[in-house]
Amino acid sequence: MKYTRYDLKRKNSDGIMFVAVLVGILVLAFFIGSIVSQIVYKNNKSVSKDYIAPENKQQPAVNTGTVNFIAIQGGIYNVKETADATKNTLTEYGNPFLIVEQGKGTRVLLGIFTEEEAVKKLKELTDKNVANYKLSFQLDGKTLCHQEIIGIVDGNLQVLSRLTDKSVKSVNIVKLKEYCTQLKEVDKNSEHYSELSEMKNYIKGLPSDITKEKASENYVFIYNILKKVTAK
Repeated sequence: MKYTRYDLKRKNSDGIMFVAVLVGILVLAFFIGSIVSQIVYKNNKSVSKDYIAPENKQQPAVNTGTVNFIAIQGGIYNVKETADATKNTLTEYGNPFLIVEQGKGTRVLLGIFTEEEAVKKLKELTDKNVANYKLSFQLDGKTLCHQEIIGIVDGNLQVLSRLTDKSVKSVNIVKLKEYCTQLKEVDKNSEHYSELSEMKNYIKGLPSDITKEKASENYVFIYNILKKVTAK
């Protein structure tokens, strides 16, 4: 009589091996899945960072209060050589510029700053025993025209502040240009409307990248604008 012989030990062994292989595959799949998930997550994070718009410091918020812009002066001289010597001294601390005033002489200024930045810069100069004087330009944001003037001056000064860093060769001002074009229309009869228009046209005419060589010219322009809009 023939019969089929079943090897129970072999069958059980094969079953255990099958289960072990299956578990191994599942563990390996889970491990690989975890690695892939981490890679995707990191990649997504880096993409998010790439596409998040950077803080745009060239687009200041509307300021309806009183704002003080401060020019730091190294001195005022009748002799050009003395003015040039003072300017050379101040070069270590920023991008100084000259203002020639009829009947008064030549002013040597280190720069124009917000009140907060001016306090720090004045202290630095005093600590280094460098002569310094403060010229304040107070502007009230009582009208839309004044608010926009404050905004443009503030954005421009932020660009110039970055140019004082010796490691910075130029600053891109595309955002500042966009800011000026997106400002609200101001009544042409507003006080200092002509100065606002002059500033917008000036920014429009600047290159997209401002270099250190352009800093002095920019400071002179802002200084003259501030004198006009704060004159009493």
